[in-house]
Amino acid sequence: MEPPLNTIHDRVSGGSMHNGTESEENPITKEEFESMISELDKLITKE
Repeated sequence: MEPPLNTIHDRVSGGSMHNGTESEENPITKEEFESMISELDKLITKE
């Protein structure tokens, strides 16, 4: 399983989202965005 930060980065930077017209065909949903924020928050607050 890929680390959460890599998965989020791939989704928002080039790979899944911004490759040609794919950004229009595969937009991030509100639920997916909230999930990404939650994962980032977990990474930031991890002790």
